[in-house]
Amino acid sequence: MDKNFLIIQTAFIGDVVLVTPLIEGLKKAFPQSRVDFMVIPGTKNLLENNPFVDDILVFDKYGRHKGISQMSRIVGTLRKKRYTHALVPHRFIRSALVAKLGAVPRRIGFNRSAGWFLFTDKVYYSRNIHEVERNFSLLKPLGIDAPLCPPRIFPDSGDQELVSRFLTLRGVKDGDTLVALAPGSAWPTKRWPPEGFIEVAYRLSGLRIRVILIGGRADRLLCDEIGGQVKDRIINAAGRLTLRQTAELLRRCRVLVANDSAPVHLAVAMGTRVIAIFGPTIPGFGFYPYGEGHRIIEKDLACRPCGIHGGMECPIGTHECMKAISADEIIERIVDYL
Repeated sequence: MDKNFLIIQTAFIGDVVLVTPLIEGLKKAFPQSRVDFMVIPGTKNLLENNPFVDDILVFDKYGRHKGISQMSRIVGTLRKKRYTHALVPHRFIRSALVAKLGAVPRRIGFNRSAGWFLFTDKVYYSRNIHEVERNFSLLKPLGIDAPLCPPRIFPDSGDQELVSRFLTLRGVKDGDTLVALAPGSAWPTKRWPPEGFIEVAYRLSGLRIRVILIGGRADRLLCDEIGGQVKDRIINAAGRLTLRQTAELLRRCRVLVANDSAPVHLAVAMGTRVIAIFGPTIPGFGFYPYGEGHRIIEKDLACRPCGIHGGMECPIGTHECMKAISADEIIERIVDYL
């Protein structure tokens, strides 16, 4: 019987990037089988051009597929496609439910998933390994014991040409050293204060390094604030590029400095070294920069971690985990790389 796989990850940008090794490992193990992927609308761009994905299904769970009656549309699509296997790294019950209602006979997910009881195969969720390795462990029930693949994104020639034009129009020349800063995060407590990024950008500019601010549309105001304080030799790309184009831009940078957020994983997927700043969260959760050659900046405080995602405000009102990190620490590590 031919295998027809569906991978479901309807979380955020970084979560999808960290599932790309699972996609590659699955397709290489079953090259003649179909491997489809289900995402939310905002992350679809990441997987376009991925040679290991046959089709991308969009589950608009906050829009046109919101609610049980609307969800029946995506369920109907799954039934028509007759998937034989669903791999569900996403740990929310809705993803497990979609696979069950979609009549997928074999459903593989984590034993700590909210929808664990809907799976036919439950894989032990290890807290002590990287998320890439956790996701890859979902291949074990299929008898796959393959070498672990790194995260990868595949910008196309159009992405490359647009990024080249974007940089040229802003005065970037061949041979210029580029360093990216990603000051944003969906969680305010995970953001290193803007003053820190301003100081880093200012000092890098003094070293004749081109600084590029990256992020999504939600980060535009923050990046405008930082760029407006520095001005010289700084480029604000936040909200101006697609996800794949941002990944291509990161590929051209020597280093990325970022909070514990999606740009970390975008940079890793493109082979760019990362300096990751951790505050309310800790690397032990498994979302640190995957691979060798990256650096983590954090402070050893009794109050850390204060939550799996961080929060809207510091529980004890100090935000010391971030405020105690100095620009000197960041600059020192950037200079080490350069």
